[in-house]
Amino acid sequence: MAFAATPDLRHIVFPTRAGTRKFANLESEPRVALLVDNRSNTADDYRNATAVTAIGSVRIETGPGADGLRARLLARHPMLAEFLASPDCRIAAVAVSHYLLVTRFESVVRIDPCDRGSEESESQP
Repeated sequence: MAFAATPDLRHIVFPTRAGTRKFANLESEPRVALLVDNRSNTADDYRNATAVTAIGSVRIETGPGADGLRARLLARHPMLAEFLASPDCRIAAVAVSHYLLVTRFESVVRIDPCDRGSEESESQP
């Protein structure tokens, strides 16, 4: 799934098509968790993989607000120009409450984008 984040990391935006199961789920349940990782499906993943989960709430943006977010997505993913211009494309915006960063398979750090100084470790190896 293609996405873009705002510079302050408080929002993550992604495109989706109206009429899909994903779109219906986003409209009916605004609580979301997005997982992004760098695994390569090798043995080194246990030592070197990093994953971040963004936890927050989503809303489908409409009107002029959606245009700026669409432009952010297009700047990051120019190959999506046709998809972003399609009449059934909708822009979902996640207001991130916090991130969970997992490294070395078990080290977890919580990061609050609203208070960049409040990083705390939840567990250490």
